[in-house]
Amino acid sequence: MPRAHRHLLTVLTGFVLSAVLHGVPAWTISRTDGGMTFYFVLQAVGIALEERAWKPLGRVLGVPAAAAKAAGFAWTLAWFALTNVLFVEGLVAIGMQPIIDWRWVLGYETVRIN
Repeated sequence: MPRAHRHLLTVLTGFVLSAVLHGVPAWTISRTDGGMTFYFVLQAVGIALEERAWKPLGRVLGVPAAAAKAAGFAWTLAWFALTNVLFVEGLVAIGMQPIIDWRWVLGYETVRIN
């Protein structure tokens, strides 16, 4: 197996284990994980997209190292912001209340805070 594939398999394994470690207790408490398991698997997908698409594209286009680093930082923040609603849904599903209601930032109306 090529080194790059081993690295992505390691990343996926870590996030799948994290998904299980978060999803099983959530399921035990409320019989749903509210999307929490999917959230952790999506983090591995985001890393794979960055490593397989964004980084090679930057090299092909000749993007300077500082700009590539800034773009990587922006990508990480955007991916986290777009997928974080799934994690918050999971917390709300098991009865936890978020301190800050992020729905207005991304236009989401799926989190139900009672």
